[in-house]
Amino acid sequence: VAGSIAGWSFEQVATGIARWVLGAIADLVGGVLNFLKTSARPDVTDAWFSGAGSPYAAVRNVSAVLLIAFLLAGIIQGLMAGDVGAMFRRVAMDAPLAVLGMIGTTVIVDLLLDLTDAMSTSVLGGGEGDAVRFLEGFGASANLGTAGFSSVVIGLFAVLATMLIWIELMVRSSLMYLLVALSPLAFAASVWPAAKGVLRRLIEVMLAVILSKLVISVALAVGVAALGGAGG
Repeated sequence: VAGSIAGWSFEQVATGIARWVLGAIADLVGGVLNFLKTSARPDVTDAWFSGAGSPYAAVRNVSAVLLIAFLLAGIIQGLMAGDVGAMFRRVAMDAPLAVLGMIGTTVIVDLLLDLTDAMSTSVLGGGEGDAVRFLEGFGASANLGTAGFSSVVIGLFAVLATMLIWIELMVRSSLMYLLVALSPLAFAASVWPAAKGVLRRLIEVMLAVILSKLVISVALAVGVAALGGAGG
């Protein structure tokens, strides 16, 4: 009788631990998905970054001076090469486009971030429900004697994955701010043929960083959907 009571008590404790840990994991997964949908976004139009006296404004002012220097270098290079058409093109087209780029980069980047957020939210969709189905299925099918330990192991993996995702998103935000802050220098250099490729590379990296959230969201959506199928 004592052995039966002890066995019953152990099973009840293990089941309670499993349910408690699995419930906490479900909340954690839901929090990560909601963070991806709402909060994981750099705001390059905020006053501290791009307003008056901001770091972006300071770099833009320096770039305006460098733009004149690069433009003169491009004109001299055109005169030395005897390419008058290219010289006028730098003055009439490249320089105005560079100025527009310095002014409008934050607005365009903000629109692209909004578009990426909308696509990421659409992709994630019902990911939280799939994760909960997996956790419910795991909890229901786990052996009561090992459910508590198995749940703790899953919880540790979930916490580790959450930390990695959070780090990735923070690196993305920091890198986005840095790239946008450097963009005026790249636009200024674009009027000089020798440095024209700098702007193209910067735009490519910037687009890759912006779309990285969509890639993370797709990976999470696929993984969570797979877990949901396993839970079923």
